[in-house]
Amino acid sequence: MAMAVPTRLVWGRDNEFQKIEFARRYVRELPASDLIEVAGKHIPTEDSPEKVSVAIFEHLQA
Repeated sequence: MAMAVPTRLVWGRDNEFQKIEFARRYVRELPASDLIEVAGKHIPTEDSPEKVSVAIFEHLQA
């Protein structure tokens, strides 16, 4: 029996180092995962701290 740990990826849409396409692929391949795209680059906590915080908090509440 395979188990899936709920996983949320929070990714900067304009990340040039790790492209958003990588995140979308991870979500397709990881069971029980989702993706929140935020404005920003490689460190979305600097570019969109409020949206990242909300995304993490909502995920932990679920």
